[in-house]
Amino acid sequence: MKIIQFSILIIFLPLLWVSCETHENISVVVIDKLTKQPIDSVLVKVSDGKKNGDEWSDNAITAHTDSNGKFEAIIKIGYAFGNNHIYLGCDKKGCVYKEELNKTKGIVDL
Repeated sequence: MKIIQFSILIIFLPLLWVSCETHENISVVVIDKLTKQPIDSVLVKVSDGKKNGDEWSDNAITAHTDSNGKFEAIIKIGYAFGNNHIYLGCDKKGCVYKEELNKTKGIVDL
């Protein structure tokens, strides 16, 4: 009986763990705060909730905005143990670095 209970635990525990993860679609447009025009080639970094100070998670995605200021990505996040935050950082030479928490859609003023 103990072997059956242990076998059931071994089978269902990984299923429970995997079910706690999801994919989040990120779709933002980075615009100039003053002119309200889209900004091309902004370095955007998106990370799950494992950011520690200035250190980003190994799961972080880094890319540049297109000519319309648009950035799109899909990031895998885990809701197990309360890890349900998304960090979004935007940086471009001559602009002030900006970081937002749980910003996944819409406009980012830089």
